[in-house]
Amino acid sequence: MNIQPGTPVLPEALAAAEAFIKAAPDVETGSIHRLYLHWTVANFGCTFHDYNGEADFENGKWVLKLTHTPVDNANADQQKEAAHTFHRNSHALGVSIAGMDAATCRDFGPHAINQHGIEHMLALAAAFCVKYDVQADAEAPNVFGVHVEPQWGTGEHTVMTHAEAALMTPSGTFPHYFCFKSGSDPDCRWDHATQNPQNEKPDEAEARATGDIYRRRIHDYALALKTTNATVLVVENTLSKA
Repeated sequence: MNIQPGTPVLPEALAAAEAFIKAAPDVETGSIHRLYLHWTVANFGCTFHDYNGEADFENGKWVLKLTHTPVDNANADQQKEAAHTFHRNSHALGVSIAGMDAATCRDFGPHAINQHGIEHMLALAAAFCVKYDVQADAEAPNVFGVHVEPQWGTGEHTVMTHAEAALMTPSGTFPHYFCFKSGSDPDCRWDHATQNPQNEKPDEAEARATGDIYRRRIHDYALALKTTNATVLVVENTLSKA
């Protein structure tokens, strides 16, 4: 895969995101602050209530599914909300892509994610961003106060991969978190730490670089969605005055 921000968006992913926005429920303004990007660690066709939305490969094409109402997470209802990311579920949405069962960093397995699928997942994230007014590439507060090297700023963003969330979780806090650092769990959460299979495990720099690429691509889709919506509003207003 080679996701390239700044290039034209995938038309079918954009169309799916446009339809998704129309179907997504309204929530209280300002009640969604963040998004987290995952993969399901399951075969294609499996959907999970743990995520709010999922890009799934179904009948030979990628489709976008609403899998858990964002209302529960917007309301910070800890009995009902989608439990996608450790201690990061309230006022935040989980976005996932189907696949990656039995995946390792060297071999993405029998249901490997691909570029078309990732483009759809990023378009889905953009749909949530546009619907709920979340800036895709903004810096965000450091949830756990983890030490971060100066070049990483706060170390957090409004949209993060699961791998980035894992590396921003303190050691000993939760199994499979505190990743890509000395003494980290070898079975840590590495969702979207790298775009392609490779011989070496990803490190913190690669995980953050992949997150940055995905955020910029989400921004591309969000801009395209906002432009499309603005055009539709102009046409509707024009017709209403005719």
